[in-house]
Amino acid sequence: LWLTKQLTSSIPGRTFCKPSTYMGYVYAIRRHHTRHFKLFRCLGAAKGVIDALKDEYVQREGPECLMPSRKEPISRGMLRAMLAVPEGTLLSGAGTLSWRSWSGATLRAQLCTAGSGGFRKAELGFPAGVAFNKTHMSRASLFRVIRGVVVPCPTNAQLRGLREGDLAGLIVAPCKNEPWGLVFMPHPLFFRFVPDILDNTAAALRDMLLACPVPDELMRTTPLFSEGPVAEGGPQRPTRHGRMEKVLRGLLLALMAPDVARRYSWHSFRIALACALRAAGASDSVILALVRWRSPASLQIYARLSSADSAAWLDAAADQRLASVQAASLPGVAAGALGWEAAVPGVLLPHVYELLGQVETAPGETAEQLLARVAHIPEMDTDQLVTDMGRMRFAGPVEDTGDGELLADDDCD
Repeated sequence: LWLTKQLTSSIPGRTFCKPSTYMGYVYAIRRHHTRHFKLFRCLGAAKGVIDALKDEYVQREGPECLMPSRKEPISRGMLRAMLAVPEGTLLSGAGTLSWRSWSGATLRAQLCTAGSGGFRKAELGFPAGVAFNKTHMSRASLFRVIRGVVVPCPTNAQLRGLREGDLAGLIVAPCKNEPWGLVFMPHPLFFRFVPDILDNTAAALRDMLLACPVPDELMRTTPLFSEGPVAEGGPQRPTRHGRMEKVLRGLLLALMAPDVARRYSWHSFRIALACALRAAGASDSVILALVRWRSPASLQIYARLSSADSAAWLDAAADQRLASVQAASLPGVAAGALGWEAAVPGVLLPHVYELLGQVETAPGETAEQLLARVAHIPEMDTDQLVTDMGRMRFAGPVEDTGDGELLADDDCD
């Protein structure tokens, strides 16, 4: 009933929602049925109705109205600009910015990790009411490779003594497309430490560990990104999606107009990583592994070519000399060897026509004698045609009567 009511909104004079969005609702209803072990039998019928509405909508409004509106990537330059927003800036709805505080150090580490690792918002924070558990990234997910040696829980002295080339390793947690961590979790992400660079992820994570210390025995039970220290015996304080969205919007509004800021979200970091890997020449398999996608279909949506790359590829294509040809457009190899210029693909070769011309034999030649003429031609008699023809006896020319019977000349009127 609800779906029917929504579909009737396509009548003139009423506000019309894009029909392409309806299938998302239908699939959600089917998932709800499946979770409760119920059959959803009207998926095909609903899709047919929606496709018909989609055709009507395209004819009336134009196909551009069905183009999906997705977030734009946050470039590395935009990330650096956000990290350079001055201390004490008032962020709309998120309070005053303080990079030196617990929340400020956590925010910088979150932004850099999202930009370098392409993490989803759900992997970096928690919705309201969702408690931290061991399926989420914790402080124990973060480790160091110092001078080639893996250090699970580095001391403050070791963190301050990091050199360029040391690595920060991060074990990813289960996510929505991999709920048990069997595919991506065995392959950590590694970020190279480069000091004195504002958006260096390994340095931002190092600074977070120094500014937001957690005892070694609590590493596994502490969220990777938290809003403040945990009181002894108190509940964990993971970063929440509501605050993450407010802070990001506040940083964007400090750099751009509100209508432009609406084009970006936390998912923009994930899109940016896919686009950057594509621009760097990474193969599809590398992009899928680093962005942690299981379906190549995601590449078509998010791993977008830049305008410069698109123009460069099209310019390069225009400079190429084409020599491609299909086999059906060429004469056979044997014909080419004989110097025969065949104009029609698939015709018989000249020597075959010459052989067939000899079929005008003397009267009285038997079928065995006729078949003996072509015995030297290679033949695959898989359907026993030649064998069967050899056993036939003809009294003379035959005629098809049209009802499946063959009559000789002396049987015809």
